[in-house]
Amino acid sequence: MGRISMPQGKGSQLHNRRDYEKIGREIPDNINSLMTHENVTIVDKDIRSAYREIFGEVLQEYNAKQKRSDRKIDDYYEHILKSKNGEKPFYEDVLQWGRMEDFRAEPQLREKAKECLVEYARTFEARNPNLKLIGAYVHMDEASPHLHVDYIPVARGYKTGLQARNSLDKAMKQMGYTPVKESRKNNATKLWKENERAYFGELCRNKGLKVETERSLRRKQFTVSEYKEAQNEMLEEIKADVLPVIENYNARKNEALNAAIQAKGKAQAEEARYESFKVLADEQAKLIDETSNRIQEKSAELDEKLEKLSAINELSEKVDKAHTLREQKYSIENHTIEAKKSLFGKIEAPERTGVFVEGLKKEQVQNIFSRYIFNKNIEETYNSMKSWVQEQKDKIDKYYKDLNARIKVLTRQKDTLTAEIENIKQSRHSLEPLRKEVANLQKSKDILTRDIRNIYNEKYAVKPIKSANDLWYLASNNQLGLEYDDGHIELIKTSGPTSNKLSPEYERDIRAGICRMIEYIPEPKIQIPQRIFDELIDKIDKTKPISKDLASLINQSYEVEEVIQEHHLRL
Repeated sequence: MGRISMPQGKGSQLHNRRDYEKIGREIPDNINSLMTHENVTIVDKDIRSAYREIFGEVLQEYNAKQKRSDRKIDDYYEHILKSKNGEKPFYEDVLQWGRMEDFRAEPQLREKAKECLVEYARTFEARNPNLKLIGAYVHMDEASPHLHVDYIPVARGYKTGLQARNSLDKAMKQMGYTPVKESRKNNATKLWKENERAYFGELCRNKGLKVETERSLRRKQFTVSEYKEAQNEMLEEIKADVLPVIENYNARKNEALNAAIQAKGKAQAEEARYESFKVLADEQAKLIDETSNRIQEKSAELDEKLEKLSAINELSEKVDKAHTLREQKYSIENHTIEAKKSLFGKIEAPERTGVFVEGLKKEQVQNIFSRYIFNKNIEETYNSMKSWVQEQKDKIDKYYKDLNARIKVLTRQKDTLTAEIENIKQSRHSLEPLRKEVANLQKSKDILTRDIRNIYNEKYAVKPIKSANDLWYLASNNQLGLEYDDGHIELIKTSGPTSNKLSPEYERDIRAGICRMIEYIPEPKIQIPQRIFDELIDKIDKTKPISKDLASLINQSYEVEEVIQEHHLRL
């Protein structure tokens, strides 16, 4: 049975689009690049183009009404980036069914989860007309299939300023998500997420996925004195737990990271060398096979020529015997035939000198000597080709032996590297005690980032000014402010220590009707007792499990350090 989760995402377009290699960065270890082709991109828009499409018309109308150039907004996207009112250029939520263990136990559920996520993304804007999608990415190359939804909240109907603006809270309320009693824990965004999780849960059930029922956190109400009584006790426990864990964790983290990086780099380099040598060895083996085939073909041709030479040799032997054995019936002698003359002394045939074989005609002798010369040439060609073939064969045999020796060396290196990689994988289990130590750090970090933050951030209640006589008293005591239509509040003072006038800028804004004067009333700080502390830990562990990935743990430790520096804590 899987649980529906929808936490807020970091909004990293680099991560969502898998553009790591385009900028020369390594792909994180939690991403299986062999499965990246299964990812689905439903929407992928450029954020600046989306801002021009959504706010371009209302921005032109607003600028046309402005008589002062300093009040005009050239680029609404840049305006939001520079805003100090807490708006974000866009918001991201990560939707998921189930946990990593669910998909390990039943891998076939990955495709069903993927279908549900794709259908949810394609119907997102139809359900949420005030949330404009700029990105929807289904990631199948991580441990659990999940969906990154990036959107720009658009609220309309403002009487002053831009008629349409980037406002998450007002966009949610305009879609009907208005809480009965609004608070930090009970707001429009929370109601919207509950509705979206319920809708996605129905999609999953229709696809045959079992959905776990959501559990709500029940709390008891405590007085301010009870909270104050537990604060010091809780902070002392956090100090005692966090500081040694941070010190031990940082030392072991750096040591483990350095060793892992060095081993991984060495393994990758040696593996690349092995692969290159393996390709070369395959090519050389193929060349050796081709050369061997050619040698066999040449050998067959030489055998045929040898058969022909043997026939010619038989005839040559007869010629040799004619030169050496005078006792046979044929005798070979050098003769000179005188010139033939006529009766009157005229030469009819010139004088001739040559070798004559007794008993053979002239044509037969010429034929024998022609074959003898041909035989001699063939024999010389054969001997020359035979020596060349033997030389090439010796070279190929030597190269083949050298190549085999290199392949054996590379094979041993590969086995060594494989063993080292296995050792590195086994060493990861030794980090388990470290993860257990970091568990307390993670719990403390979540409390610091979500609940303790509110202890150090001073909260104010907003009330209208009851009497003009109290105006200057409130200003001198830093309790006078202006609340603007866009929601932000500015704390103001009078223009001088003895003056009873506001600055010209504030007076201009009041006359323009874009703000109203209010009174700040500081609220008392509260403390959290140990019982609430335990409940918060249980709730946070269920909504955001502690990561077992080393890189994520390092990031979490950095978050803790940021909270410590932000609130000037001494641990």
